[in-house]
Amino acid sequence: MIRLEGPYGTVQRISILPNPRFADEESIDATTSLRRAMDNTVYTYNKRPDTLEKVVTFTFAGVGRGKMLEVIEFIELYTGGFIRLIDHKTPPRVWKAILETNPADFTTASRSFPCGGGKIKPSVSRDEVGDFTLRFIGLVVGTE
Repeated sequence: MIRLEGPYGTVQRISILPNPRFADEESIDATTSLRRAMDNTVYTYNKRPDTLEKVVTFTFAGVGRGKMLEVIEFIELYTGGFIRLIDHKTPPRVWKAILETNPADFTTASRSFPCGGGKIKPSVSRDEVGDFTLRFIGLVVGTE
């Protein structure tokens, strides 16, 4: 599970999300440039940032409508400020991160059905199931 706590330091709101469907993407925000000399020799230069900040992207799939509304509210409250992010790795790492996803792009994939072989009772409501991606920039500050 992934836990989002906001704001960093004095926690006022916690949102717990399931594990990402297709793992996560973690990278250093670096750039590569390609240069060609006068004698047609190719040189590549990698420019790394001076800090240890990393970009982390989580893609969630099959999340219910209620959880998506909770994430939308969390994004509206804490975009641009520091939050505490606890990831799903073993052992869980604690991040001091800035939520970079705003506005969030939520797509409705399908409707979920209750258990029972697909037979729907009239009194049972169906819920929407959707996908979304969250992107953070931050530092690992420890483990939990």
